[in-house]
Amino acid sequence: MKNRLILNKILFFVIMSSLLVSSSSPAYGRFADLNSTEGKLVDPRDQLGENAISDVVQHIGYAHLEVASGEATLTASFTHPDNANENVRIRWLLFGWDEGSDTKTQLHPEDNLVTGLQQVQLNTTLPVPPFDYYLLECRNQVLNESSTFVQFMATESRYSYTAPYNGIQERTGEVTSDRAVLHTYLTEKPASNPTETGTLRVQPMAGFAQFIVYTDQSLVNKVAESAFFVVDDYIFRGGNWLRTNYNLRWTVTGLEPDTVYYYHVQTKSSDGEDFRTSANINSFRTAPLQGDTSDVAFVVVSCLDPVNTAYADPDEGAQKGPKVFESMLTYDSQKPDFILMTGDTVYYDGYSPDIGEVSGFLKRWLYWYAYYQFDNLQTFFQEIPGFWMVDDHDYWENNTSDIHPDGWHMFRNVNPTPGLYGSVGEDTAAYYAANAYGTSQGDGTEFWRSIRWGKHLEIFIEEGHHHREKDFDKIWGDEQRTWLEQRIKESEATFKVLVAGTPLIGPVPPDDFDPTFIPDKHANDKFRAETELFLNNVKDVENFFIVAGDRHYKYHSVINAANFPQLSHIHEFGSGSAAGPPHAVGGGGISSSDIALRIFQDGLEGTSASAGYLRVEITDNSMISSINFSLIQVTEQDANRVIHTATFYDSSKQLQYLPFVTSKYK
Repeated sequence: MKNRLILNKILFFVIMSSLLVSSSSPAYGRFADLNSTEGKLVDPRDQLGENAISDVVQHIGYAHLEVASGEATLTASFTHPDNANENVRIRWLLFGWDEGSDTKTQLHPEDNLVTGLQQVQLNTTLPVPPFDYYLLECRNQVLNESSTFVQFMATESRYSYTAPYNGIQERTGEVTSDRAVLHTYLTEKPASNPTETGTLRVQPMAGFAQFIVYTDQSLVNKVAESAFFVVDDYIFRGGNWLRTNYNLRWTVTGLEPDTVYYYHVQTKSSDGEDFRTSANINSFRTAPLQGDTSDVAFVVVSCLDPVNTAYADPDEGAQKGPKVFESMLTYDSQKPDFILMTGDTVYYDGYSPDIGEVSGFLKRWLYWYAYYQFDNLQTFFQEIPGFWMVDDHDYWENNTSDIHPDGWHMFRNVNPTPGLYGSVGEDTAAYYAANAYGTSQGDGTEFWRSIRWGKHLEIFIEEGHHHREKDFDKIWGDEQRTWLEQRIKESEATFKVLVAGTPLIGPVPPDDFDPTFIPDKHANDKFRAETELFLNNVKDVENFFIVAGDRHYKYHSVINAANFPQLSHIHEFGSGSAAGPPHAVGGGGISSSDIALRIFQDGLEGTSASAGYLRVEITDNSMISSINFSLIQVTEQDANRVIHTATFYDSSKQLQYLPFVTSKYK
């Protein structure tokens, strides 16, 4: 298994003696013009539901820019987040520049201010010279205790006369037997060299985009295409402005099971006149039907670091990114069917080599896109679909036990996840109603879900941050825990795998049991009651396993039979860190605990700390099916060294429920 006519530029500054303020509704010229010109161009207000507005801080302000006939219409609003008696103001700037230029021309005086009590609105029209691209930047400010205006947040909107690029290409997610979520992000420039310092190189750009899906790599047999959906920083929806951060996500439906599909992206400029087709072709295979006994292989990664890539040459690492993504494609002839991204994909509370210490909303969400610029990730996700989970670092900060809606919004917004946030191209309610496998619970506001892949495999994905009940020491909460228990017990798949953002069993560092340490993991004392309740409720499920992320060491453990004899048959595998040392640690001093009995752990078994991943393979033959877990080390010298493997056979066939375990090198 294993491109638009170049106009002569009139460079001038327009000094406004007054702002043309109107109380009328915002203009939607871009939407209306395109809808009347091109039948497939879609106003997202007609496509989306009314009930999906998040309470995150981004939604107290918006910005929107329209440019037509040499005039720019600027629309923006900002509301004080918590005090109706305080003044607020918007300091706005307007820029224009041409494709390929790194120099933006400011098109107005620098001190344009609009002030109001609690809420301030901007609705202004002014003349502008011709450029390829325009940017409205609004610096939204509040009064501090010293009666000084300070910036609280920034909003922006862009407008293009040149079609945008897809500078970080696409990702495919949430694949079932008949559908998949396709995701792209529109950029000012094409894919660039990450080794260039001082810029993220993934600056966004507004426009329109569509997905086209085919059954052949030559892109002849078209099976589905989306509309041209508007893409900007904000879209108007249900009487509100929703921030989508230049993302487009669309769910393609009506697909055939166990079939390879290919797709690419086409973009249009904001005026709908300029057109571009992406150079890259993406592919994915749909899941087989529940009765299909085909073999399955998937991989699990956690904890990505853009610096410790496991390449000896720093320039190679800076260009390619983590070596793990190259390794997972070359393990053997059978590439993985999908990948589980268990969290800590980015580190908001850490650093980026391009932007330094990460702070502020803008830099935080740009960090996601900067990461997907690496060659290895683009190559990998061009053909391997994924399922994304959120952990503490990409949620907001290390070991958080608090709910951070902003972090949750950004994570959901920039990845091909199911649900509400940033779903410009899909009707969320219809998506869930038509999902045969119940990808999520209810109307999609919850994020826990399951994946069915043929006869032998069902994966259950938990959500370990957004539903926390801090006062009750619960990570999942009763609703999620009950759903997981019920679905796991009812599953007819041969093998049931729970994928958790943090360990349920461990081992975990001793400091995690220090009451002064902020607990974050299921296996900690603070959350132990919830963990034990869950495990006891699923203890009779045959062929049930746990896979965990978060820890920077690879391990295999079972529950300590001395303390929990009825649970001692439950095995857990930690994928370790996708980044190499010093991000990856050897686990020295981390041993068995009252709940975890360690079977294997790198750093304690004669293996050094390394980048790595977990590969899981399910094999079917005429006699019996089996599941194999392999912990794989990725170093400068070795791309795929198996340092520990455990194989389990279908216990329902009345074979002794014992794994075949080896910790020898491959």
